[in-house]
Amino acid sequence: LCNGFFEGLEMPFEPIVELDTGWSWGAVDFLPAMRKGCQEALDRFTAIDTLGRDWRLLSSDLRPGTLRPRRLPGLSPYEGGFAHAIYQARTPQTQLRKALEPYAHRFAELLTLPVLMRCCGLAL
Repeated sequence: LCNGFFEGLEMPFEPIVELDTGWSWGAVDFLPAMRKGCQEALDRFTAIDTLGRDWRLLSSDLRPGTLRPRRLPGLSPYEGGFAHAIYQARTPQTQLRKALEPYAHRFAELLTLPVLMRCCGLAL
């Protein structure tokens, strides 16, 4: 869904738009649940020093929160599939776009040149 916010961004994995028809089962809005009772986990996952590390190791000493994540609004596995979800993410004022905006903001913060140079400098 990054393509809904960052058009033309190429990610280092194969595209699944046409391949994956069952992807929406895992599309949950976890940030609200993380902010209420799991802030320590969220801080660990988004710290620059831990980018790319295994989430299981980062959270092995933490207890799960009590709030269950909700499904992302505006998604249906039966209505247009992944291509439709990308369209909805690109379209201003849709429920899905509004729900994804906090994720896009966090993603953009982690894609700044200083962060990329620090974490991926050798790959360039």
